[in-house]
Amino acid sequence: RECESVAKTTDAKNKLIEKVKVLEEGNLQRQTKELYYLNNERSLSDFVDTCTLNNTKMSLSLDEMTQKHAQEVRALKVIIKEKSDEIQRIKHQYDDIYECFNKPGLFKKI
Repeated sequence: RECESVAKTTDAKNKLIEKVKVLEEGNLQRQTKELYYLNNERSLSDFVDTCTLNNTKMSLSLDEMTQKHAQEVRALKVIIKEKSDEIQRIKHQYDDIYECFNKPGLFKKI
C-alpha cells in the first residue's frame, strides 16, 4: 500500500509538473506573441513616423521650390518690364527720327 500511495503521489506530482509546464509554455507563447505584436506595433509606428517625416520634408521642399519659382517669375516679370520699356523708348526714338525726316520741305533745304 505504501508503494501504491507513493506511486499515486509521484504520478500526481508528475501530472502537476506537466500542467505547470504547459501553463508556463502557454504563458511564454502568449508573452512572445505580445512582444511580437508590440514590436510590430512599434515598427509600424516607426514606419508611420518615418513616412510622416518624409512627407513633411517633401512638403517643405515643395514649398521651397514654389517660393523659388515665384521669385524667378517675379524676376522675369521685372526683366520683361525693363525690356518693354526699352522697346518703347526705341520706338519713340524711331518715331522722332521718322517724323524729323518726313517734315515737309526738309530735303528742299538740303
